[in-house]
Amino acid sequence: MAVGRLTGAESRSGWPFASGRAGRCGMRGACLLALGLLLAAGIAGAGVITFGPALSTDASTGIGPLVFYTHKIAGGEAQAVNGVSLAPLTTSVTPPNFNWNTHSWTKNVVTNNPGPSWNPGTGGVTGPDLIQLLRDFTYSGNGDYPPRYQTFTLTGLTPEKTYDLRLYIRLWNNSGDAADWGRPIDLTFTNGAESDTQLLWEDRPTNHGYTTDHAAYYLNYRYTALTSSLVIDAVVADPFTDPDKRSGSLHLYGLTNQLVPEPPAGPEVIYREVFGNNTGDNQAPSYAGWSEHYGSGATVLTTSVGVSGLDGCPDNLPAINSFPASAEQVNGLFSDYNGSPGNSARIMWTNEVPIDLSVFGLVQAQWYQGNADARDALRVAVQLDDGQWYASALSFTNPGIAGSDFDTAAQLKTFDFEDAEWRLLNFTPGSLLQFVGSGNPFGLPGGSFLTSFGLFSETRLGNLRFDSFELIVGPAFVIPEPGSVALLGLGLAALARRRSRRRRGRGAVARRGA
Repeated sequence: MAVGRLTGAESRSGWPFASGRAGRCGMRGACLLALGLLLAAGIAGAGVITFGPALSTDASTGIGPLVFYTHKIAGGEAQAVNGVSLAPLTTSVTPPNFNWNTHSWTKNVVTNNPGPSWNPGTGGVTGPDLIQLLRDFTYSGNGDYPPRYQTFTLTGLTPEKTYDLRLYIRLWNNSGDAADWGRPIDLTFTNGAESDTQLLWEDRPTNHGYTTDHAAYYLNYRYTALTSSLVIDAVVADPFTDPDKRSGSLHLYGLTNQLVPEPPAGPEVIYREVFGNNTGDNQAPSYAGWSEHYGSGATVLTTSVGVSGLDGCPDNLPAINSFPASAEQVNGLFSDYNGSPGNSARIMWTNEVPIDLSVFGLVQAQWYQGNADARDALRVAVQLDDGQWYASALSFTNPGIAGSDFDTAAQLKTFDFEDAEWRLLNFTPGSLLQFVGSGNPFGLPGGSFLTSFGLFSETRLGNLRFDSFELIVGPAFVIPEPGSVALLGLGLAALARRRSRRRRGRGAVARRGA
């Protein structure tokens, strides 16, 4: 669900911009390495092949309604992930601007089948949409000997635009003799006159740095289109120099091709929820695309709480990338006052707009706060794509106010991600809500996506209220200081070591991308 420079994004020129880490990288060297990778990727159409994080929830896939896709394909049957429909690829149905060629060998489809070995639980895969996507696939039944191959062609691309091509993958078989072979596939991506190769061990995620062979993951190919098409050859590899040692053709579970958004020139509001409510009644948090959970068991609050009809603050502020859109309404704020249980921990959160941290750096979160009790404190809460939640060490209070005074007495709160410190927040909806307040706080670990965010309170002594919650982002990377140019050179050198660019050749096993 990477968020691009959407039409609703609001520039914040003149705002103080967090340089350096920008809430993204804990070490300057890591930032510069990543910057070197991206700079090199933009040269002469060269592509970069990486392996994404182990997938767990549906949100961790990065698939979402705010991404611009040229292709969204599910092998076997039509699927939907996070509300995004993926078109089916079958032996008789081919999605638009796509071609599947098995040459002289057969086309085959498997549906609703986890295979002989894959255990989603062991791999930490919990998202129901993700699990269903990975239960269907296409393959070539008698195209399973080296050097037989399949060819996938994407058309309709825009030259000079940068894309992320993703193959979503999981284990099929690691039992029996074929377990020793791991389904090795030589992938060659041909982009105009350029080609990039990767040896994929499709049934052996641990060969790519994952902790278990039951992990679900994606291979990401970032490229700048040189023509209107991209060709992918998937050759059954023979790393064993034994033609009988083959464990099958490529399984295509899911494929997406998405436009890489351009980073903003400076700070801009990428998300704002105004909790508009002119219905005359209080509404559940889901009315605004949010959720609320309370207590150690993370019980969900559903009805008669959440989006209040009281006057919010400020009036008529436009919503940005929040759904359903609730822009420019005087009434509406988030309040858990009606029928809520007593004092217990609370988290109020949304996953409406997961943010691609390879493009955007987190700068600030802002909201208007008007809790009823001055002792209740709100903390910024975020979830990264590995599923782990974090709550800011910094908390925010306000003088207690009545709900009817919110529009005049609420206070603007600003949280800076730059150099912010965090604590673990163990949160599983319907199961666990635990703030780990002991020990030293720490910097936010790196991640590929910010998948969810919101506010957390350890207590609820009175009604918790806030409005106009927004996230402000900037470019993910900064221009290195003169003394850091050497580190940038190291990043480019590392790229040269990690990439193999040759025509129709085989690549070495890549390590999983950070």
